[in-house]
Amino acid sequence: MFPVDAVYTWVENTDSLFKKKCKDDWEEYCKKMGWERKLKYETLLTDNGELAISLRSIAKYAPWIRNIYIVTNGQVPQWLKRDHPNVTVVTHAEIFPTDVKVPTYNSFTIESYIQNIPGLAEHFISLNDDFFLGCETTPDTFFTKDGLAKNFFSSEWMGREDNGSSPTYIKAWQYSNQLLDEAFSPACRAIPLHQARPMRKSVCEQLAVRFEKEMSNAHSHPFRYEKNLATVSFMAPWWSVYTNKGIVSDCASAVIRMGDDTQSICSALHTAIASKRILLCINEGKMSNRQKAWKEVHSVLQEYFPELSPYEAHCAITTN
Repeated sequence: MFPVDAVYTWVENTDSLFKKKCKDDWEEYCKKMGWERKLKYETLLTDNGELAISLRSIAKYAPWIRNIYIVTNGQVPQWLKRDHPNVTVVTHAEIFPTDVKVPTYNSFTIESYIQNIPGLAEHFISLNDDFFLGCETTPDTFFTKDGLAKNFFSSEWMGREDNGSSPTYIKAWQYSNQLLDEAFSPACRAIPLHQARPMRKSVCEQLAVRFEKEMSNAHSHPFRYEKNLATVSFMAPWWSVYTNKGIVSDCASAVIRMGDDTQSICSALHTAIASKRILLCINEGKMSNRQKAWKEVHSVLQEYFPELSPYEAHCAITTN
């Protein structure tokens, strides 16, 4: 069986200097774009301890993963066991072309270059830190025995019309969809699930070559931009299908959105895990008391993932 790696993109929000730099860059970017400064950040510098729990789910339900790469701006989780032979922290500067300015807070730019991670396997799983595994998996969960990526799509379709009020990430998906139309033929395409994604490094490399100009044009935008290429989150799954490096598949999954009704959120989390949903996501949402809400959710997660993973030097989660 071929090796399979895992790649996380992660940001640490307790670094005061980094947060100030982000705030200053955002204000400068708003001025450049002619936006009101009061506009909501296009990126959320939030770290709610999900990465540690996600790694626990990998250790418990996907011990067959070969190497884990954590892509960051340079920060390192304080609790991470840095000397673990199968975990590597990779900085943006290590994988970006020299013309990409760092730091960047643009998740689309970051995901466009993860194929440049030194030593990355041809087959890997791309994860955000709020993605989890909910039950046992095998490589066959994500790839066929012949190595084809099993792409998981939602029941939602990518619309072609935009009234101008769509979030930037939706506009980037629409732009990416247009590029797929031009490369192949116009089609209605389902939106990939917001979950762990099986990927082929060679597909990402093909996208980087084919759309080098479009990627380069987006580099000057340190925050999400409507003409970013959503390579991992939209383009790569469909590109792999069109180029016979992937197939359309399905997988039991659940997305749970955070909010103030923590009783319902915790109940939904219990139900998702009890029903053996393979892929889980606890997505950001509006909360009047973020600390309280996450403390309650962490209590539930601790029930299912009580033991430290081999990648933790000490416990990163507090529920007191």
